[in-house]
Amino acid sequence: MKRFIEGLKTGAFIGVVMSLIFSGFLGQGGYYPMYPGSFMGEIYYEHLTSYQVTLIAVIIWGLIGLLFQFGKMIFTHTDLSLVAATILHFITMMIFMFILAVLAGWFPLKILGLTIYIIVFIIVYIIIWNITRRKYQQVVSGINEKLQK
Repeated sequence: MKRFIEGLKTGAFIGVVMSLIFSGFLGQGGYYPMYPGSFMGEIYYEHLTSYQVTLIAVIIWGLIGLLFQFGKMIFTHTDLSLVAATILHFITMMIFMFILAVLAGWFPLKILGLTIYIIVFIIVYIIIWNITRRKYQQVVSGINEKLQK
């Protein structure tokens, strides 16, 4: 339960901060928790109040945090090799993040928007994976040094 709440809180917090940053640069003086020109953004802004759009966005961001919280379990709670776990994690994250990104109105549902999303996802995934791998290599090296003493 603690993991569940932590994922929701972290995702919602990061989502709010990112939406404030993007609205500051692109919002032309207004606050837009999701891109109004996206497929879902057009639907939300046409049929819902600003409060309802913001509430939906916060819920989706919380779900993204939850996805990442439980996504870690592919590495920590399975007996898969690092390569197999990475492939499974990448595919799982790509599929569910795509669904949540569409619902969050992150990009227009057009070939260019989809292509940019996939490229950015892959680049960010590789960066995060490398940072995480290096971090755990240092932890393992530290443990090995202590064992050799």
